[in-house]
Amino acid sequence: MDIISTVALASIISAGLCMGIGAIGPGIGQGRAVSGALSSIAQQPDERNSLTRTLSRRERGFWSDVYRSFRRDVNRSSEKKNTLTG
Repeated sequence: MDIISTVALASIISAGLCMGIGAIGPGIGQGRAVSGALSSIAQQPDERNSLTRTLSRRERGFWSDVYRSFRRDVNRSSEKKNTLTG
């Protein structure tokens, strides 16, 4: 294997590790949010509707932020591609 192949292999492995480790944080955060909501519902069953509504609003806000960030990055990369090829 030449040096280019070694660097490419190391890049792919490190990118996969970073993505895997980066997914742990949001997973833990969402799990804690659901856990807190469920324990609150267990203590105060009458407040179930407001707690689940708040929880779904937070998730919706998180995913819309993720989508907005993704679209922004796609637009930037397409602009760079156009300036390089243009």
